[in-house]
Amino acid sequence: MGLVGCLLGTIGFGIGVLIGLFIGFLLFIYNEPADVKESLGHVDINLMM
Repeated sequence: MGLVGCLLGTIGFGIGVLIGLFIGFLLFIYNEPADVKESLGHVDINLMM
């Protein structure tokens, strides 16, 4: 059972990583907020000095 458990654990870890990367892609890359691009052009020059 040790070998089977090790294989199932490795497969489960790989599936978990893939699901986590997919959810992270959907949350942080695919659903990029629209106001981020608009606010980049309105940076006050006095704040950067």
